[in-house]
Amino acid sequence: MANLALAVLAFVGGHFPLSSAPVRIALVTRVGERAFTGIYSALILAALVWMVAAFRAAPFIPLWSAPVEHMIPVIVMSFACLLFVGSLTVHNPTMVMQSVAASGNPAPLVEKCRC
Repeated sequence: MANLALAVLAFVGGHFPLSSAPVRIALVTRVGERAFTGIYSALILAALVWMVAAFRAAPFIPLWSAPVEHMIPVIVMSFACLLFVGSLTVHNPTMVMQSVAASGNPAPLVEKCRC
């Protein structure tokens, strides 16, 4: 169980430091945009593989009975769909390759927040 917790922490926690502006800018200036994207993708993919392997090795512990079990995905997926639509329609600071415009021209790495 500890292995699964560490794997999830590595997967989720790996996104935040590498996506933060100071760390990202420092790494991009050192290795370049494409190399950073490749390294970032490889690290997160390794964390995902570790998380799946740890999940498969974890013991099964039933948390609820069958009648309630069928409503959980319905409730959770409504929120997941809202978050997914929001991630596509609003500026996302953790989006990969966000500094490259649709035209292919690189945009400035740091944008001022219009809060």
